[in-house]
Amino acid sequence: MSPAPNRILVVEDDLDVLDILIQVLEMAGYLATGAINGRDALEKLATGPRPCMILLDLMMPVMTGWEMYEILAADPALASIPVVFVSAAGEPSEAEASKPAAYLRKPIEVKVLLETVQRFCV
Repeated sequence: MSPAPNRILVVEDDLDVLDILIQVLEMAGYLATGAINGRDALEKLATGPRPCMILLDLMMPVMTGWEMYEILAADPALASIPVVFVSAAGEPSEAEASKPAAYLRKPIEVKVLLETVQRFCV
């Protein structure tokens, strides 16, 4: 299944941040779906349309972004979806080693977010 060019999956456990990211993306013309942890996101990927990219918070309960990323990378059907890590911490060396599509530091600047999304969702 090919990805929808304007569909983005936002994985974030902070509901306020999740809502803001979805609103910003929708105002820019994207279809954004939210998930509150990695497990929730994997369920949405299994049952819904494939996104053009995933915004993935790294520190979450239930299943961290790192754990979800490892599952995505190991699944041939999902490994090609660009993943953009989002974190308040400095860019960890693991992020460089695992080669995410991009890395955004919280608080996310709207301009930087939209520029990043445009790189992967055309």
